[in-house]
Amino acid sequence: MKSFFPVLMLIGTFNISNLYAADKPQVELQTNKGMIVFELMPDKAPKSVENFLNYVKDGFYDNTIIHRVIPDYTIQGGGYDDKQTKKETTHPAVANEANNGVKNTKGTVAVARKAEPHSGTSQFFINMKDNKTLDFTGKTDSKTWGYAVFAKVTKGMDVLEQIQEVETNQEGPFKYFPVDPVIIESVTLKEESKPSKKAVGKDKKTDAKLDKEDKKTEKKSEKKSEKKDKKVDDEAAADAAEDAADAAADKAASEKSDKKNAKVSTKKSEKKSEKKETPLDDEAAADAAEDAADAAADEAASEKSDKKNAKVSTKKSEKKSEKKETPVDDEAAADAAEDAADKAADKAEEKQDAKKSVETKKTDSKKVEKKEDKKAPSKAKDADKGGDAPDEPAAE
Repeated sequence: MKSFFPVLMLIGTFNISNLYAADKPQVELQTNKGMIVFELMPDKAPKSVENFLNYVKDGFYDNTIIHRVIPDYTIQGGGYDDKQTKKETTHPAVANEANNGVKNTKGTVAVARKAEPHSGTSQFFINMKDNKTLDFTGKTDSKTWGYAVFAKVTKGMDVLEQIQEVETNQEGPFKYFPVDPVIIESVTLKEESKPSKKAVGKDKKTDAKLDKEDKKTEKKSEKKSEKKDKKVDDEAAADAAEDAADAAADKAASEKSDKKNAKVSTKKSEKKSEKKETPLDDEAAADAAEDAADAAADEAASEKSDKKNAKVSTKKSEKKSEKKETPVDDEAAADAAEDAADKAADKAEEKQDAKKSVETKKTDSKKVEKKEDKKAPSKAKDADKGGDAPDEPAAE
């Protein structure tokens, strides 16, 4: 039955003295189902008893209804008239006295209230079983505060057993409303329970003491509320600081990433520039080598031509002097001319070989350039796959 816990909440906290002579005053509830008698507990719950008796004295409960009946749990009334209209309370809410040591056992009567622990007023409920979940367990929240027991049923449990057997349904704001209305026709204080003059003076002192305790309780509640508000503000400030720190970290990481990307881009541009410049340098060297080879070839050809002309001239001279020179001289001159011609030819051939070598180097240089150009896109792709990633902010 824990789900019905909030159902018992209503209004209450009163400041009136218990002016009744009997130690355990009794109240009679006359219903259309029979008589029920409550024995009040002013020694255990003085404020709750005084509050209840104020409403009894005002005739507040006359012609009201039992508006909530939950079998084997509670029977509740004291808030609505026989037309199902909620009655306006006429006294302030009463302080919760659930920490008085009295348990919500079967047959006891307790102050109904709203979620706020000290909000009980006119409504009350009767426990139809031992309801441990409604007992005081601490001052932490509404549930732990529990419900204040202020009376017990001394007569009419059979009437209450009969009432809890009535059929109920949801009607208007009532979830467990009796189909056959249960009406509290009147509530009166038994004659022997009425106040004496002697009790008045005694209870004024008691009331002053209770008022002092109330003020202390209120101050404690206010301090607790202030601490909770401060805690909420501190948490909000901490969240704001954390958000600011995260934003700063993100900004720093973004700037670092941008710088690194710019550096990588610059390096790539420099490499491309170097690659472009290298082929130009190689081409200039090749042109220079080709020019040198051409010059060497031209020089060799010129020398060869000069030697050939010299040889022809020599031969003509030889022919003119053949008749004069001896055979030995002719043979020596011919050998010398042949040797000179051979040397000139060898030198021309060497220069030609040098020219071919330069051309070969130039051709090789161009091949290398083409290979480098083919490799360049591949390197760019590799750079895209394995390039430096922007640094991420360190996790805290």
